[in-house]
Amino acid sequence: MRTHVRLLTRVASALFIAIFALMHWLRPEVSPVKGDISRYQTDLYGGLMNVGFVMLGLAFVGASLEVRTLRRPGAPLVFGAGMASLIVAASPVGLDTADAVQRIHRTAAFALVAAAIGGAAAATGAFQSGRAGRFFGPVALSVARLAAVSGSLLLLGIAAPAPLGGVLGLLHRMTLTALAVWTIAVARSAAARPSSGA
Repeated sequence: MRTHVRLLTRVASALFIAIFALMHWLRPEVSPVKGDISRYQTDLYGGLMNVGFVMLGLAFVGASLEVRTLRRPGAPLVFGAGMASLIVAASPVGLDTADAVQRIHRTAAFALVAAAIGGAAAATGAFQSGRAGRFFGPVALSVARLAAVSGSLLLLGIAAPAPLGGVLGLLHRMTLTALAVWTIAVARSAAARPSSGA
């Protein structure tokens, strides 16, 4: 059973990254530095980006099960990030979208980043001083740190856009990509542990 969850986590993460990269080619008018990622959920290719967010949500749910099974902190936050990603997928926004849907989408997007960076940092022990508390290997540690820094700047830029408004798109892309890689690293590390079961 857990082998299937790990496979789902890896495949879902890889599909999210592939779709995310493809959107840069399909929607070249959206600036990768300034452009709001929500713009990918509009127009002809919006459904594809929605599938991407569903994949990211499944990857977070799978990673949260590994984190919980291995008794690491942060599992509820990682699971919450997965649920938030599914809400983002279910509430795409456009110019004519109702205000209530826009509020749901933006709240879920903010919660997705906040919960994911908090859960990844806690589960990985990203900012613990000693090696004993660190978990899931060097790749997970590195990308958790990257996601925590870029994600914190992103959330700060959303709350107070003046100093960081010109790079919010880049911060968002860095954060989500790092988090997707983190879920893959978690699944790989858990699979490599002899005591983690099948």
